[in-house]
Amino acid sequence: MIIPEYKKQLQTSLKKAQGTLSKVEKMIESEEYCPKIVQMISAAEGLLRGAKLKMLENHLQTCGHKKMASESEEDRAEFAKELVKILDVSSRK
Repeated sequence: MIIPEYKKQLQTSLKKAQGTLSKVEKMIESEEYCPKIVQMISAAEGLLRGAKLKMLENHLQTCGHKKMASESEEDRAEFAKELVKILDVSSRK
């Protein structure tokens, strides 16, 4: 489940990122100044990073909340492992 407010924010961020990446593609085709292209790529990365964090926050407030409140130790342990994996993958460069 995605919190409705978060869903709108995610959709907006992703549309902006798509628009920014389309702009990057056009800038490359027209061979614009390299630092301008790098700046636009950084802007797209920032939008995607924000969307990723918002999605993680949503997961913690919905699925995570349920699993951590579970009486099942297995559910809680599974969620903790899942969270560690997400954070590990997210921190890779």
